[in-house]
Amino acid sequence: MEASEPINSASRLHSIFVRIDGIADNTPALALWRTVLEVKDDDDARCALTVARRLDWILKELEAIRGAMAARGSQFPEILYDTSITRARNACSVLLLTNTAQHVKQYVRPEDLKTFAFLAHVLPRDEARIDVSELLQLHEQVETLSEQLKTSELPDGLKAIVSHHLQLIRDALDQYPVRGAKALRQALHAAVGELAEAKTAVQEHRSAPELSALRRLWSQVHELSDIALRAQKIAQLGRAIWEEGNVLLLTYLT
Repeated sequence: MEASEPINSASRLHSIFVRIDGIADNTPALALWRTVLEVKDDDDARCALTVARRLDWILKELEAIRGAMAARGSQFPEILYDTSITRARNACSVLLLTNTAQHVKQYVRPEDLKTFAFLAHVLPRDEARIDVSELLQLHEQVETLSEQLKTSELPDGLKAIVSHHLQLIRDALDQYPVRGAKALRQALHAAVGELAEAKTAVQEHRSAPELSALRRLWSQVHELSDIALRAQKIAQLGRAIWEEGNVLLLTYLT
């Protein structure tokens, strides 16, 4: 990857919106988003819920972009980007899910794709890209541990914690194409809080293979997110604060 390649909210959304044009106009809107957002569920009811959740992530990223650009108002007036962001919000409305792709595509025009490409270069790069193979490996390890948990002899309370942590990682992996590595980092923070509350029970069963596997999973999440976000966060927070935070996280993972 070249150092100049932009990786931020705008580049991630551009990579999503650019896929919309290839969908036939008469395709159901739900099928459009199922394809574009890579939702692997043939049940329309469940798919609609998943799509709605992912569209909400996109809407939040759009507002983050709008806020970041507003902070640069003296350099880039609203007229350069606000209409495209508004149209993108309209395209992501759940009210369109019962319509056809044409109703979504009317809000994602060639000029809007150019605007998001422009925004991707204007906004600062917020992370390094994580290789797809590493994300797939993490997903496989989550599902392997999920299967092991079915025959686990851990107390029910600990099994519930492990199951919840696996779902946190699944959700973060789902969010990654939209929200980037910050989704992994936030999942890790949530997990650390829960581990701290259950510290005594976790310590009593520390040698259990399920907990060892869970520690390896979170250590991998930590490593991936740390590599992806390190440069940007050190620039924002300073090296000492970032490293201090990492030490605290690792206290509960080792």
